[in-house]
Amino acid sequence: MLLAIFVYRHRENSEPPKWLGGLLTASPLKALMIGLVLALVMPTDVITMLTVGVNLQQNDASLFQAVPFWALTTSSSLGTSSS
Repeated sequence: MLLAIFVYRHRENSEPPKWLGGLLTASPLKALMIGLVLALVMPTDVITMLTVGVNLQQNDASLFQAVPFWALTTSSSLGTSSS
């Protein structure tokens, strides 16, 4: 709890880590590579997509029925930017 209070009181003096600065100025190619690595590192996302795909295939669903999943996945991956 004391550490949380200390961080809160000194938050205007804090600086982002060096690795984050590299991400903020990343080229499109570097951003793509980071995205691909994150997709490989976080297999739960891949498992979720495979589960939805298998479910759609087993139920003879059309591509149109996958649109809600696609829309939610896309909107959640866009997130919010704090500038």
